[in-house]
Amino acid sequence: MDFSLTAAIYLLVITRYMAMSTHPECLIVLYIQNKENECKLQMNTDASLQPSNTSAGCVTEWDGVSCWPSASEGQMISVHCPLPLLKPDTPPVLITRQCTDRGWSEPSVPYYTACYYEGEEEDGDMGKELWCKAAVTFFHFCVLCNFCWLLVEGLYLQSLLLFTFSHTTKLFRVYAVIGWGTPSVTLVIWALLKNQLDDEGCWDNLESRLWWIIKIPILLSIFVNLGIFLNISRIIVQKTKATHVNQSDTRLYRTLLRSTLLLIPLFGVHYVVFALIPEHLGVGPRLYFELLLGSFQGFIVALLYCYLNGEVQKEIQRTLRRWWPKTETNAINLPTQEYVP
Repeated sequence: MDFSLTAAIYLLVITRYMAMSTHPECLIVLYIQNKENECKLQMNTDASLQPSNTSAGCVTEWDGVSCWPSASEGQMISVHCPLPLLKPDTPPVLITRQCTDRGWSEPSVPYYTACYYEGEEEDGDMGKELWCKAAVTFFHFCVLCNFCWLLVEGLYLQSLLLFTFSHTTKLFRVYAVIGWGTPSVTLVIWALLKNQLDDEGCWDNLESRLWWIIKIPILLSIFVNLGIFLNISRIIVQKTKATHVNQSDTRLYRTLLRSTLLLIPLFGVHYVVFALIPEHLGVGPRLYFELLLGSFQGFIVALLYCYLNGEVQKEIQRTLRRWWPKTETNAINLPTQEYVP
């Protein structure tokens, strides 16, 4: 019986402790809620005691973390960082606000500075941040290369229609400069300006004005390709009508539609849909649209213009025959010979 009674008492104590225990983050929330209620009570008390015709000075204010008591104009009030928010081994820092003729001034020190002392972790965090920035920069470089090489595809196809093949081969260096040089120069300029003027976070803020350094070449590539697409579509319509005079309208339009649709993934015309829409609008549809078409664009172009090409298929078949020679089973016909003694 004694053992059972002792066990029951321990069980009640443990249960009570577990019921009263609270997650550290919840303790912070509860602490702030209690302080907010106390501050609101003080605000109501001050409002009832203060005459209605008195307007000089600053009233009691709750800023979301601390309660600032009423003060006269020109008076300075200082508070400490709330204890639940204060990181261990952080030196105490006073947060000061002054009562002005326009109301309370901004805090002298932000709460995250007063409550969180980086100390030894600063170097490690900065190291993780110089890699995050490098990853974002490389990502923007890949995106720029994608659009620049789409532009190169359009310019190359346009040159094939305007010049001879011997003349177009001379433009390969120009294409290489556009495809690799433009993204490289653009990203170097963007990274230097970002480091000097907007060196915050991981450089992934698309609301920054410096984002237009990357956005403008992308928009130029999209709309130049759109112009080339419309011009080549016009040429296709003229040549198709000239070579299919005796065909029915339905078959003619089917041929035109197929030829035009084949050019859309090659020129990246689908990017025009979201080209001029701000980045923060239609994030969900934009994400699905760009991921679906952008991820399979290279595969679609390779499938339509390479693997479905008759000459390419012949070369693939020739290579396969070379690797796996075809074994033919021929019937062996042995001639009958007369026996001569």
